[in-house]
Amino acid sequence: MRIVDYFGASLLFTIQKIVVGFIIAFWASHVPADERAPVLVELFTSQGCSSCPPADIILTGLSNNPNVVALAFHVDYWDYIGWKDSFADPSFSQRQKIYARLASQTAVYTPQFMINGQTAIAGSKPNKLKREISKSLQRKQFFEIAFKSAGDQVQVKVNAAESAEAFRADILAIYFIPEARVKIERGENSGRVMNYSNIVTKVKNLGQWDAQEPWHKTILSKPDQNVAVIVQLVGQGKVVAASILR
Repeated sequence: MRIVDYFGASLLFTIQKIVVGFIIAFWASHVPADERAPVLVELFTSQGCSSCPPADIILTGLSNNPNVVALAFHVDYWDYIGWKDSFADPSFSQRQKIYARLASQTAVYTPQFMINGQTAIAGSKPNKLKREISKSLQRKQFFEIAFKSAGDQVQVKVNAAESAEAFRADILAIYFIPEARVKIERGENSGRVMNYSNIVTKVKNLGQWDAQEPWHKTILSKPDQNVAVIVQLVGQGKVVAASILR
């Protein structure tokens, strides 16, 4: 696991090797499948981090679970150590730093999972990740996100499944590449050919919602990319709904 403080200093820690073959499928839930609220799992990762490949494989497994919205945010703060991540974006690094600041943490690291914008889990702890996702799957779906496609137009509708107290939430469209294969030629992973899944390319704020009336908006799809929509409390808080256009 690599850790970096906000001033750019780095320290390399040796961690117990992650079980590479860890693949997550369905977990038992007391909530019927059609009533479960999908779980948002964000992975902060880097092509230049030697600790990240096992976590990348875990994310690939998660991407096959219909109850999970799994997204990989490639950060740029390791680009200086020998390999520039081809998917990294400074805004993704900033997203992780905001999560850290909200949790009163003074550093960020890779690989790191974030569950529903609330629970941070080191990529070296797959069993803890599994437990936290299982716990989140006990949550009933109080908010619904629906998609309707026509050509390159996608109509997004967000609605409360039942009456809810008012809140302020951002509705975010997150575009991503479903899969990509990358040959890494320098840095800690030099010589490796990596398979990546659900690689985020852009996060677009579609507006705010107060949960009182249905919300809808039409967005454009992108060639060779998919889109997820999440409802996240203002200030990058808790994620109360998430869905992928499948």
